[in-house]
Amino acid sequence: MLGAMPAGDTPADQTEGLWITSDPRDDGSYTVTVSLQGDRTWAFTPFKLRRYAAGALRTAAEADYEQAVIDQLRAGDVDLRVVLETVAALRHFRPANDAARDCPLHYEPGVNPAGKAFVKIMVDDQQVGQVDPAELRRHAMVAYEAEVVAELDAAYRKVLVRVVGVTDEEAIGAVTDLGDHRP
Repeated sequence: MLGAMPAGDTPADQTEGLWITSDPRDDGSYTVTVSLQGDRTWAFTPFKLRRYAAGALRTAAEADYEQAVIDQLRAGDVDLRVVLETVAALRHFRPANDAARDCPLHYEPGVNPAGKAFVKIMVDDQQVGQVDPAELRRHAMVAYEAEVVAELDAAYRKVLVRVVGVTDEEAIGAVTDLGDHRP
């Protein structure tokens, strides 16, 4: 399960899957954090977050592309051994997905024996889970949007403190609650 949560939320079910949150910092800003199974977290600068999302999108595209190659070749009655050799060669010759390896959390494309694309969730080069490419693509888009949301959370917090006159703690609570009102 890949998901996104509003600022500061850590529900009980966030212990399963990958979650993206916008979390308050002492300086008034917000940082985007990706957590896995509730026990591993990575905070991202805006630049690293964009690279993380780009790497995830590229991995999803690579997995879908491999599936398409297999489907095309199998439709032409190409021998399975040749199909597998072709996919292996494609993996060798395609450009490296450097963006996907910026963080201990990254993704690797794959295709199962039935020819269906999937993506391995990797931490420190160990597989810890698996998702389909469409789910990873949605996760990457949430990561891209989270950068904007973190900036908006910080601005709203500032407005609540400076214009409305609430305490910083009350502002953080209001920003957290705002997540329940966002689509």
